[in-house]
Amino acid sequence: MKDNDSILPNDGQKDTLRRYEQSISEGRSEYFGTDELEVVVDYYIQRLKFQKAKEAVEFGLAQHPGNVMLLSKSARICIENGETERARELVSGLLEREPGNRALLFLSGELELAVGDVAAAKEAFDKVLSGNAQDIDEVCLDIAYVYISKMLFETALHFLKIGFKANSLNVTLCFELAFCLEQTGATDEAVSVYNHILDQNPFSNEAWFNLGMLLFRLEDYEKAAEAFDFAFLNGEGDFEALLHKGHSYFQANEFDKAIETYKEYGENTKFDAAFNVYMGECYEKQSKFEEAMPFYGKALELNPMSIEAWAGMCVCLLELERFEQALDVSAKAIAENPDFCDFWIYKAEALVNLDRTEDALLCYKKALEINPNQGDTYLALGNMFLDVGDFDQSLASYKKAEELMPDAAPLPLFFAIVYCKLGQTDMALKYLPEAMNRDDDALALFFDVCSEAKLDSRFQDFLRLM
Repeated sequence: MKDNDSILPNDGQKDTLRRYEQSISEGRSEYFGTDELEVVVDYYIQRLKFQKAKEAVEFGLAQHPGNVMLLSKSARICIENGETERARELVSGLLEREPGNRALLFLSGELELAVGDVAAAKEAFDKVLSGNAQDIDEVCLDIAYVYISKMLFETALHFLKIGFKANSLNVTLCFELAFCLEQTGATDEAVSVYNHILDQNPFSNEAWFNLGMLLFRLEDYEKAAEAFDFAFLNGEGDFEALLHKGHSYFQANEFDKAIETYKEYGENTKFDAAFNVYMGECYEKQSKFEEAMPFYGKALELNPMSIEAWAGMCVCLLELERFEQALDVSAKAIAENPDFCDFWIYKAEALVNLDRTEDALLCYKKALEINPNQGDTYLALGNMFLDVGDFDQSLASYKKAEELMPDAAPLPLFFAIVYCKLGQTDMALKYLPEAMNRDDDALALFFDVCSEAKLDSRFQDFLRLM
């Protein structure tokens, strides 16, 4: 019993449950009032113990035959158990007795929604609101919860907006309104609602955190960092907000701020593998590869399966042109995660730089077996074939890259080069202007690779016309 007591709001209600369960266990028929029985039944329903709830209802009806509250609880249990026909019989009978009973109309709406009649459900819930109740905002919130549980956010919004109009200071309703606005893509409105909440309570940790998450998804990383900062300051020990503040600075390319934030997070939580990856990525993004590698190394000590740490280590070694080490690390990464295609690509890049093109080709092919939709890999293959003079294969690879990423900036230049090497001058001249539009250095690069083109009269004519 001790673990379950927290769901009951006060000692008197706890005592009611104890008395009821004791009377059942002893086989006694102790008298309970309807208010007490409602406490017992609701307790079991909230705990999803529908069989016990049903037994409590039957116990109560034996003492209070035909009681509307108990029969409505029976209908709710039927809905939860999928016994919709029996639930309909009960609800219809009760509404004949009390046609204006808001709780019964609410239950009718839940029933209609349970059987998939969305229009009938909304009609029933509209009737619940038709009485111009003083607590219309709370009623709207209760209705919205039903729709949210079914992921019907648009309809939930309908009722939440009615509730907001009735009482815009209902904070719980405002949070649900913001949530549903997010779910329906109305992000600007959601931001406004969170700001409205903060106007009422500037120290709301939850509002600041939710606003930060929303701004982060909107890629407004500077404002997201500010929101997470306020969430951290207003939420004692809310280091998740501090972590997300670091992520926001990282996405905003403010890597020094990200490093300081991650350090503060680590000092107050733990220096785990994820922390070390975050730190490594910050240094890597600043091209501080020597400083990044110890963090990736520590991450791998703590979690040898960390894909991010293996990838970071490979990238750093390739950038530092330590190709033998990169080959060794990429092989170890593959041993831990053989189905992660990027590791095969890193290994291929190391092999290319070690002039082991045949081995590199096998690695590129393996990467494409794992994921055939990698335009960058086909681009790299094209460059490798170009370097070894296999121009037909180079062209085929570039064409495949073009299919997957037609707007890739270097493609026109590569096409111009490979067509020139194949002796197809007209095609080379077709791509060269676009290459020059995309890269100011394209012409110089083209003639560096295709020095023979300088002697071709058609290229000379092209240069005169520039």
